[in-house]
Amino acid sequence: MRFVTPHVFLTAKTVVQEKGLREWLDYIGLSKEKVEYYSEPTENKTDAERLIEVAGRRCYMSFEIGLNPNVTKIREDIVEYIKNIMASKHGSVLEHAYFTFAIESVSRVFTGEMNRHRAGVSISEGSMRYIRYNDMPIVEVDSLIPNDPDPEVNKLIDQDREDVKLHAEYTESIYARISNRWKSVLDGKDFTKKKHLTSRMRRIIPMGVATGGKWTFNLRALRHMLTMRCSEAAEEEILHVGVLILEKMMREEPIFFGDFGKDEKGFYRPQYVKV
Repeated sequence: MRFVTPHVFLTAKTVVQEKGLREWLDYIGLSKEKVEYYSEPTENKTDAERLIEVAGRRCYMSFEIGLNPNVTKIREDIVEYIKNIMASKHGSVLEHAYFTFAIESVSRVFTGEMNRHRAGVSISEGSMRYIRYNDMPIVEVDSLIPNDPDPEVNKLIDQDREDVKLHAEYTESIYARISNRWKSVLDGKDFTKKKHLTSRMRRIIPMGVATGGKWTFNLRALRHMLTMRCSEAAEEEILHVGVLILEKMMREEPIFFGDFGKDEKGFYRPQYVKV
C-alpha cells in the first residue's frame, strides 16, 4: 500500500491544417491577402485561437470589409475578438478546439465526479475489469493530511489516515489471498476466464484506489468543467485536479482562460461564467 497524488499531462491539442484552411478561405471568396493572413501560422495566435477565429468569422462572413455588405466594422485584434465571443455567449464556436489530458493517480471518487462531464468530452478510463491490483495505491487528499491549527483535530485526522491505510492494507491482503486461490487461472492463457475473475476481485477494492486515463474536452466543455470544479463547492480531489488543469491552460491558452481569477477565498472564478 502507498499514498499517491494526482498528476495531469496535456498530451494533445488542436492543430490547424494550413492547406485545407487556405483552400476553404479561397473558396468562400476572401481576397488573396486575407487568405494568407488567416491561413498562415503566426507566433501571435495559437492554433486554437486561429481555428475559433475563422469559425466565428464564418458565421457573419466578417473576415474583411466588403465580403458581407452588412459588415462595416471588424475587430482585428484577436484578444478583443475572442473576448467579444465569450462576452456575447457565442460559445458554440469554442467547441471546434480540443485538448486531451492524461490524468493519473486519481481515485474512483474523482472519476465518478469527472465522468459526469460527458457533453463535449471523450473518456478512456483504466478498466478494473482488466487491470489487476496486486499493489493498492491510495490517493492522498488534503483532508487526510494533519495540518489543522487545532492539535486535537490533527490527532483525529491522523487516526483517519491510519484507518484508511489499514483498510487498504487489509484489502490488499484479501486481494492477494483471492489471487493465490485462483493462481492457476490468473497464470493461464484463457483471457476470458482471467477477465471474469479480475472483475469479481475488483468488488472489494476501495473507492480511494488510484486509477487514471485520458480525457479530451472541447474548449467550451473544458471551461464549463473548470468553472464548476474550481469553485468552493467542488469535491476536494476534483478541485485539486481542476486547479492543476486550469493553471496549465492559463499558460497554454491565456486568451481563453485568462479571465479566471481568484476570489476572496482563493478559489478560481471566470469573468465569463457561461459562454
